[in-house]
Amino acid sequence: MGMEKEALYQLLQEIREEIDRNEKEDGTYAFDVRRVQVALDFVKRELTSSIGQKD
Repeated sequence: MGMEKEALYQLLQEIREEIDRNEKEDGTYAFDVRRVQVALDFVKRELTSSIGQKD
């Protein structure tokens, strides 16, 4: 289980770095912020809804 946890944390770190790397000098981003927010919110809801469930 520790390996799975670390893999998830690594993915989160990579996402944070990608966000930081794509911030422009004027504070905007080189990607569609709303789409990314929707995608991350989906992941959060999926995680929350799957707690306690096993395949």
